[in-house]
Amino acid sequence: MSEILDIREIRKFSDEKLQDEFEDQKESLFNLRFQKAAGQL
Repeated sequence: MSEILDIREIRKFSDEKLQDEFEDQKESLFNLRFQKAAGQL
């Protein structure tokens, strides 16, 4: 699972790093929703 990021850390990210982090978080959210729907959570 992804770590919780501090806003000060996020503000230092480059555009590319922000996009990568966004995609990672989106994937994590999808996986959690899928697990919930499958009754695994």
